[in-house]
Amino acid sequence: MRTEVALLTLLAVTAITLYTLNDAHTIQNKDFELWKAKYGKSYTAREESYRISIWLKNLEFVEDRVVIDIVEESS
Repeated sequence: MRTEVALLTLLAVTAITLYTLNDAHTIQNKDFELWKAKYGKSYTAREESYRISIWLKNLEFVEDRVVIDIVEESS
């Protein structure tokens, strides 16, 4: 009985995690599509894979920098 409850709990946590990750991925893809439209960018499928990886790294850098700036301002 305990094993079944533990497995069901693990399954639920895994499902929620996958749903959350997929949702974040969808939002990032939509943001990338908006960015491409704004700046008139279009890529081949192969190049797009490369470009979105750069875009995501830049996005992470900017988000980290914003957090650093907020912390520095509040100090």
